[in-house]
Amino acid sequence: MRLFSLLSITFLIGFCYCTPPNSKGDGDKATQQAVQPASVADLKSKADSTLFDVEEAEEGKLPVLRLTAKTGVTAGRLVFDGQTLWTCQGPNDACLSAILYFGESGPIAATYSVKGRKVFEGYRKFVDGKWTSVNKDGFNKLLEELKKDLGDAKKSDEDGKPVESPETPKEEVSTEATKDGSSTSQSTPITQSTEPKEEEYTPVVAGLKTVELDVADVDGNVFVVEESFSGGVPLKTVTPRDGHHISSVMDGEKELWKGLDKEHGQKVMIYYDGESPASVIVNFVKADGAKPWRYHNLKENKWNVVKKEDHEKRLEELKKKASENVPSPSGVIDISALDKGRFQPYEYDGVPTKMMVIGDVPLTKLVDGQEELWSSSEDEKCTYCTLHMRDEKPVLVYLETEGSSGKPYSIFLRDGATWKPTNSYSMELKKLKITPRSTTNFTLDISTRQDTDQCTVFEAPFYTVPTRFYFPRSGFHATDVAHERKSIWKGGNGERAFSVSLHPAENPTVLRIFARDINDVFESYYYQLNGNKWESVKGDDFRRIINNLKSH
Repeated sequence: MRLFSLLSITFLIGFCYCTPPNSKGDGDKATQQAVQPASVADLKSKADSTLFDVEEAEEGKLPVLRLTAKTGVTAGRLVFDGQTLWTCQGPNDACLSAILYFGESGPIAATYSVKGRKVFEGYRKFVDGKWTSVNKDGFNKLLEELKKDLGDAKKSDEDGKPVESPETPKEEVSTEATKDGSSTSQSTPITQSTEPKEEEYTPVVAGLKTVELDVADVDGNVFVVEESFSGGVPLKTVTPRDGHHISSVMDGEKELWKGLDKEHGQKVMIYYDGESPASVIVNFVKADGAKPWRYHNLKENKWNVVKKEDHEKRLEELKKKASENVPSPSGVIDISALDKGRFQPYEYDGVPTKMMVIGDVPLTKLVDGQEELWSSSEDEKCTYCTLHMRDEKPVLVYLETEGSSGKPYSIFLRDGATWKPTNSYSMELKKLKITPRSTTNFTLDISTRQDTDQCTVFEAPFYTVPTRFYFPRSGFHATDVAHERKSIWKGGNGERAFSVSLHPAENPTVLRIFARDINDVFESYYYQLNGNKWESVKGDDFRRIINNLKSH
């Protein structure tokens, strides 16, 4: 179903003629009534005018609001109609500008420019009443669908109107599509050439400009930059803007990669050691259309081409270093101001979630501002903690502990402005679930060590055991779990795996799978590696193996 099929023409142009529901739409015979356009002023009032100057506009025939940060104001958040699109993660972060795109029922998509270490752009789409992240390609595809549906809506509206305008040549009338979708026989090439062309909808395919990417100073005017973290390691994913191709990748004066004849880079992933690039992956297009990845590590101030395994080894070193530099040495975590380096975001069965990475410094107290949720007793320690989010704010906390209290877990629910203990974890979790409009089945391969378009992958301790986690993204169902394309688990009765974990992360020996079937019935599966084969085991066996791994 097209996202924009019901786009209001009244919202996009000055006025239109609406056919009553009982009318057959027979031109003059249909009662026509002028309708005022939807008020963009109403939408303006939903933007934060204390931080931004707000301007009504159109872009590619789509209604938009342009937001520009007010002079002398640091916009540390981007909020529309009470929902947060972006919020600062550091003292130097600020939103510079944003564009929000609208349909009949409200916002559809948004892009924004943020200044952090560098200037970069982010993208959002509005789905099921919530803003979610989308990459540049997904954002552009969404806008193309909106524009195409706008064209279809315009044509449908015009088909029901008599063409009496003296400015319209009779030859153009003869090229109008009939009600059954066929064209009249009087159409001519000359008449067709007079049809209006929506040139802004056509992708640029010629006149591409080759540009150099400097990983030490990424130009936000030429490249789109998405900032994130990989296991606590700062990561920038860089793609060229429309009309540009990457010809080479540099680090100041040092060359990392240079395309051969008819080769160009299409994506570059930059991993940082603090503020400095330390490992770079270049995805480029060869003359024959192949799209390989090339890995580069910085060693002794020199960039070297390395194997994928060497890149992954270097990334593990960076993750370890990042975990050692995690702040809050006191062990007190304030969930009202989450530290990005200590929390890993993902989707837990459709629920936006953040897992706290338990490092060498134990968690002793969990607070929300001045309110205390949990504190450890003398011999008690937290082994696992997840925060389930609504509108990017924690509303449900699940915390597992070990100690003499004998209580293995605690659950806290936000109730208005305060927190209270609850035992209704599953029920409250379901309330937070965001159901996608459509789903795509895929095979989750546990040999993958990095994020994919279908799955979030990261490593974090699980009961002190280094663990690699896999969580399918919204809209993707893992109906098969495999290792190097060899199936380990296949869902039956519409089953899908929504949480997969490997223990330990290096040289794994056990595997845990959480799944739900078509009736939303939960099931857990456990496997142990025996030689080169994954064999099914019982839950007690899994827990025994985990306990053995903890003691090492």
